[in-house]
Amino acid sequence: MKFKKLLAIDVIKEVQSMKDQFLSPIFLRPKKNGEYRMILNLKKLNEYIEYHHFKMDTFESAIKLVTSKSFMASIDLRHAYYSVPIAEEHQKFLRFYWNGKLFQYTCLPNGISSAPRIFTKLLKPVYSSLRVLGHVNVGYIDDSLLLGETIEECNKNRNLAKIRDVAKVIGLIVSSFSAVEFGKLFYRNLEKEKIIALKNSKGDFEQSMLISNQMKGDLEWWVANVSTELRHISHGSPQIVIQTDASLLGWGGILSDNEIGGRWTDEE
Repeated sequence: MKFKKLLAIDVIKEVQSMKDQFLSPIFLRPKKNGEYRMILNLKKLNEYIEYHHFKMDTFESAIKLVTSKSFMASIDLRHAYYSVPIAEEHQKFLRFYWNGKLFQYTCLPNGISSAPRIFTKLLKPVYSSLRVLGHVNVGYIDDSLLLGETIEECNKNRNLAKIRDVAKVIGLIVSSFSAVEFGKLFYRNLEKEKIIALKNSKGDFEQSMLISNQMKGDLEWWVANVSTELRHISHGSPQIVIQTDASLLGWGGILSDNEIGGRWTDEE
């Protein structure tokens, strides 16, 4: 992830020097996709961090879950550690210099010895809840493995979410409309399919629904743009005015003296 992007999404922030801060060097490590991961070299800081033994799922754990003719899907959480915030009073221990300026991490950095244990403990309740619902899974830090007896079942499990969780995400998105100019263009698929799922479940928000590719498209836009989007206070007087409207019967539009409209076809 680019340095400016880390700043934009508040993974790191510029700070002023203080007496009891802890400084560490940084370096870049290439990733399989050609990008680079910025690593804070916390070797010295790790000497002061108490180690706690914990149990992680391993390759052997996954092998034990595999049955004859089973299908598997893997999920790799993007920027997983960055979703875990660090207490503000502890961020001073995660500082580094870059181009003569002082910065600190606001969330869990790659390289801290306690990170695997922290993230594993955070995700254990998630995996446990999925197993209660009948989804066979195993996780290793930010990598997850889902299993199913058929490829259709495996794909279905990979794309399931509770209707309540989808509704919460939609609520967050809608609350951002006043600050995100084009936000309303990228939530309709989420809202439409949530309504359909809620109707099919007879109003039960605890039921699961499939996350379609159209819904993923909306979510991907928000992930990529929410931290950098803005809304202009005023665009000034418009150069062109287009008026449109539609109903269940037909549609229409007006541009200056030009009008167009018609009835929906059976297919539409």
